[in-house]
Amino acid sequence: MTMRVPCLHGIRSRASEEAPQHREAWQHRKRKNPRDDDNDEEDSIHDRIERIENEMAQANSNIKSLSNRTEKNEIELKKKQIRVYGFPNSETDLNDCLTAFLKCINIPEFDLKLVTDCRFLPQNKEAKVKCIKVEFLSFSAKLTIMSNCKFLGDNKFKEQHSLYVDNELTVKQMLMKEIVKKTKDAVELAAKTNQDLIKSGHVLKIIGCDRLKEHIKGSKESKNSPVHYGKWLKKVGSIQNKNSKLTELLAEVKEKEKKLNDTV
Repeated sequence: MTMRVPCLHGIRSRASEEAPQHREAWQHRKRKNPRDDDNDEEDSIHDRIERIENEMAQANSNIKSLSNRTEKNEIELKKKQIRVYGFPNSETDLNDCLTAFLKCINIPEFDLKLVTDCRFLPQNKEAKVKCIKVEFLSFSAKLTIMSNCKFLGDNKFKEQHSLYVDNELTVKQMLMKEIVKKTKDAVELAAKTNQDLIKSGHVLKIIGCDRLKEHIKGSKESKNSPVHYGKWLKKVGSIQNKNSKLTELLAEVKEKEKKLNDTV
């Protein structure tokens, strides 16, 4: 003879339906006769349930308050996005603005000189670059070069192009991996990197930039030219090769050590 066992889901749903009625009856009885000792066990269970519900309500309230505070902090962060704002009147001023941008994200001095050797030109040849602004959007940075900007309060300026940088690591990797390539009208930044680096997004993105002009200073500062940069890249490459050889050597030593331990 088989015995029927009630479904667990049915028990749970029935219990959840009956629970509020039991609780109301218990609360009414407790209010009517608070010193009734016959139902101590039931009282302690209901007390525990009530305490847990109060704790859950408090926890939910804390979560809501925390999320509100986070939203407020994000709004405050948005208000403080613009860190550098300049009006370059010459190539030197433009240089200073780009330098200020890169200094904000801790780029070494050597790399600064290299990057500021490039001059960004707007699409319209007649329009001069009037201002540069830098925005820090939480963990990323956005450099925007604008033209046709009459005054800081004038919102009708044209945005010529924006240069996005994911994080400090991206900039450093970009500076190590990219070379300056000459063309007839402009200089494009060519990414010299492997597929893994491209997939992980560590590549400089240039949006809507139609014209980049190379600017190499006089012989006094010839060390900042792309030729010197190429030598520097080779030096970096040789250091990386040494590191990889050391890694291989270390792996061999560990393998020998493992074999030795296995034999012992």
